[in-house]
Amino acid sequence: MEKKKLSITCVLGFAVSVLAPVTAFFLAVNNVQWYKYFMTFLGLSGLSVFAGLVLSIAGTVSAKRSGKGGRGLGIAGIVISLLEMIGVILFIICLIWLGTGVQMSN
Repeated sequence: MEKKKLSITCVLGFAVSVLAPVTAFFLAVNNVQWYKYFMTFLGLSGLSVFAGLVLSIAGTVSAKRSGKGGRGLGIAGIVISLLEMIGVILFIICLIWLGTGVQMSN
């Protein structure tokens, strides 16, 4: 059986989708005043998840057209990115819900 070359776009899409939340988590944990930069971390995480999704889709399509390997990594990157996007959206909804419902007492 001949070994196929991997599509670099599939590998990059998978790597970005896996590493996006990990790097955002470590940046937040290692920063003592994380609350000041929370929205920046959330934005960077959302952008990198979106980049992972785009790369994974492009890699899967190009691997299918060219006959290269790595479609499994591309599909895994798509699934991981979509799950992460759902998580980020739910987290933002919870923040908005808590922000409108919580009242501070004097």
